[in-house]
Amino acid sequence: MPFTSHDIAVIIPTRNESSNISRLLKSLLADHVMRQQILVVDAHSQDGTSAIVENLGIRCVSYMPNLAAQRNYGAHLTTQPILLFLDADMEVQPGLLQEIVDLFNTGAAAIIIPEISIPKDWLGAGRAFERSLFEGDTSIEAARVFSRALFERLGGYDEALSGCEDWEFSRRAATVTRLNRTVTAVLHHEGNLSVTRVVRKYVAYGRGYYKLWRTNHTWFFEHANPLRPSIIRAFKSHRTATLTELAAIAVFKMITYVAGAIGFALGACNASVSYTHLTLPPNREV
Repeated sequence: MPFTSHDIAVIIPTRNESSNISRLLKSLLADHVMRQQILVVDAHSQDGTSAIVENLGIRCVSYMPNLAAQRNYGAHLTTQPILLFLDADMEVQPGLLQEIVDLFNTGAAAIIIPEISIPKDWLGAGRAFERSLFEGDTSIEAARVFSRALFERLGGYDEALSGCEDWEFSRRAATVTRLNRTVTAVLHHEGNLSVTRVVRKYVAYGRGYYKLWRTNHTWFFEHANPLRPSIIRAFKSHRTATLTELAAIAVFKMITYVAGAIGFALGACNASVSYTHLTLPPNREV
């Protein structure tokens, strides 16, 4: 039998997303997603996120604050044959779910959904311009939709990673199946990207990148490479940008790479301390 939109489970990990979650859920309901298809996996939010979800008649469960683990737990609690993973700061556009169904009915097992950033400030504009360059570049884009069979075959998201766990899983999926893509994009509301917020986020990501480096050097350099194929294509096509966009993206990339490098170093230090502790002879005095 062909798939229908009711065969999709929508899994949304959250943590203190009260300013975003209602917009996403209402956009899903407007695209004819049934409430019982949606599962929010909340990491013990302190801002009323779970109450907002439950007031909309949607199931919300609590789990540890780890995006990969939250997604895996959501997959475990659902039964539909198609898994769609969304972030709380996204917004679904009409027709997306039907397009996913149509792709699965033609044999798809993994699907990339393009993202359009909606900035609120100067740094967000830099982030939005950067994301626009990445469209169609699988060295950075990650699939968000998987067949349950493929998801379970690959063992789900790597819970030891942070910040790159979605890309790493998508990269694994690409080794065994073709990554399809929708025409319809999701809107990604960036929010207020203060320097402090970006630094904290990318320091945490840097720790995950260290673990990716330990796991697969090739994939690490592919993901961390600032001269991505999409950037080179944009340069060759003489894509124009305003001075404001260029300045914003330059500052944004400088902050993210410095913060990521700090996180990477912290991850390496923590791993070194843990390794030393684990390998000490049991009776050695320190």
